[in-house]
Amino acid sequence: MRIGMVLCKPYPPDIRLEKEIRSLTEAGHNLFVLAERRDKEPKSEEVSGAITDRHTPPHSFRRRLDWIRFQTSFRSSFWNNRIRNFVKRNNLEILHVHDLPLVGTTLDVAEEFSIPVVADMHENYPAAKQLWSEGIRDPLVWFGDDYRRWARYEKEILPLANKVITVVDEAAQRLQESGTVNSGQMAVVMNVEERQWFDAHATSEVISDDTIRIVYVGGVRPHRGLDEVIKALAELKSLNLSLRIVGARGEYAEELKKLAKDLGIENRIELVKWRPLEEVPNAILECDIGIIPHQKHAHTDATIPHKLFQYMLGSRPVIVSNCKPLERIVRETQSGLVFESGNTKDLSSKIEKLFGDATLRKTLGSNGRTAASGKYSWEIEGQKLVKLYEQFKVS
Repeated sequence: MRIGMVLCKPYPPDIRLEKEIRSLTEAGHNLFVLAERRDKEPKSEEVSGAITDRHTPPHSFRRRLDWIRFQTSFRSSFWNNRIRNFVKRNNLEILHVHDLPLVGTTLDVAEEFSIPVVADMHENYPAAKQLWSEGIRDPLVWFGDDYRRWARYEKEILPLANKVITVVDEAAQRLQESGTVNSGQMAVVMNVEERQWFDAHATSEVISDDTIRIVYVGGVRPHRGLDEVIKALAELKSLNLSLRIVGARGEYAEELKKLAKDLGIENRIELVKWRPLEEVPNAILECDIGIIPHQKHAHTDATIPHKLFQYMLGSRPVIVSNCKPLERIVRETQSGLVFESGNTKDLSSKIEKLFGDATLRKTLGSNGRTAASGKYSWEIEGQKLVKLYEQFKVS
């Protein structure tokens, strides 16, 4: 099949999309990507086996008009025109739209060409909007980010997609229990990692000294819970511990730096700016423990981060908060310890437990590697995506 992937952001990188493209091209499909264009990027090029078609968003007045229309209708005139041309130019047989914002626009175009739509929901988008809009006072921005409007839009638009993909069972359960999507429409393709890719880039070894290093990889925002980790380390000053945050950029990274200084542990915190995906395996292998301290919320209770499976493939024991998917998978695979979100003392006790027990660290890390090489591997999840597309070929 000729499959068109629709994004509303620049590409690459996109770790999930790249894995999907590799699996589908290996299965014999032709892949095309529609993405936003950054300065000096080519308008068209082949990326990871897919022809990528890029467009520069409109400027100033036209952008504002498109923004106003989108906020009132959840439709983008700019992207509607680009998706239509994208379908015609590449003779597409199906559209695969990533995340909630462009689902409505994509469905409008698909109806015109009588082709099916797969809606790939990376997260609970209305809940994410609720998190992102906290503290915003600008009335226009607040209106655009009002999670109640996004929740209504989600419930109205997703039933119209031919298939809806989520990244974890809890997200699928949420959509089914709310009556948004029926079980026949639903598929789960998790954010797991490719063992072959990880191992090919994993060339480092743990730094050999007396320090036990904890690593966090990913976005740095208040709801990620990194302030709790810094507070927990401040309670464990007698232990030789350090924290490496990979992806530390923006205002909040500076707030974390100030917090560490105020607590007298700035020399134990390593802030590393965003690194290319290929460098992530080594950033993990140089450390002893992987951590995901996300605050428990409707958003984090319905998504799963790639970093969990990256830590596991690196044979690193994990410490995670009790967000539903994180807790379920870590307890099932016996790959780490779970702490109560927001409970600094509980977190510090879990850190202390792993610090003092090298045998436990090795056992949990080995369990994680086994799970991420088997049940929770892209080698298995990618085939779920391939089988989903086989249904369209049959129909």
